[in-house]
Amino acid sequence: MWPELPKTGFVTGRPATRQDLANGCAAFVIESGGAPTGRPVSMEVPQYAIHVDGRTGVRKAGVIIQVEADEARHIVVVGFRTVPDNKELVATLPEFELLGTKRPDK
Repeated sequence: MWPELPKTGFVTGRPATRQDLANGCAAFVIESGGAPTGRPVSMEVPQYAIHVDGRTGVRKAGVIIQVEADEARHIVVVGFRTVPDNKELVATLPEFELLGTKRPDK
């Protein structure tokens, strides 16, 4: 079920841009006045994770492709691709169970 982690198609170490979004490397852009304002978070990207919906409890497996701090809203935002359907999801960091870079067994 779990794919190999991608070698490309993610953003790490810098804020995502509109070009990253257009290229499919990012799930969101945090910006103000047309300039990126997100701050990259020191975290392994890409990595495996489980998203747990806070309202429904529904769990989705996937790969984190982006993590940035939105300092204006005091939150950490995560871009995520679900497995196996490869849909993008954007949520806050507390909604994720981080699994690391080793492919999970199941």
